[in-house]
Amino acid sequence: MKCTELVMRDHAVLRRGLTILDGMIKKLEAGDRIEIADVNAVLRFFKTFGDDYHQTVEEKSLFPVLVRATRQDSPIHQMVQEHGEERALVSWMMDAMASRRVVDFAHSARRLNVILRRHLDMEDSILSQLAGQLLTPEADETIAEQFAKNHQDPDLLVNFARLERKYLPKPDTVVREARPEFARSQAAASPR
Repeated sequence: MKCTELVMRDHAVLRRGLTILDGMIKKLEAGDRIEIADVNAVLRFFKTFGDDYHQTVEEKSLFPVLVRATRQDSPIHQMVQEHGEERALVSWMMDAMASRRVVDFAHSARRLNVILRRHLDMEDSILSQLAGQLLTPEADETIAEQFAKNHQDPDLLVNFARLERKYLPKPDTVVREARPEFARSQAAASPR
């Protein structure tokens, strides 16, 4: 299904933003400073790409077709409701940053990270199956066109590479930490 491929592509981008947000929170919790401009860029990304584009197209194009075709207890109904909670968390985070309430920001960011990752995982596993069963090829094409027409380029909203370098662990740090364990396992496995 074309539309679910586009949805999952967007989910990968959203997860990248969540990973950066998580790195920012870890730095804050470690007592390090983070730049407000960086936080605002990530929040703007979640607002513009995550909500204004991605969730809005899902809610206007994909979800109505699936909601009409499923029972009330279908997971698709839960997904629709979760969008509201995710919007509220981003709004609270923006308000907390504007008011310099770092603890509130960190709490809401942690909550968003958990809720949105779970939501994206659920959508990834369920939407493909539902769309495959319920969408005609014509409906799939129409929904895919809506995603393409409304697409927001995430790279115009946030510089992922710069923020990843700044807020995520350095790759050689991970490699260096893994080497002693690798050496021990190799030593234990090698004949004497």
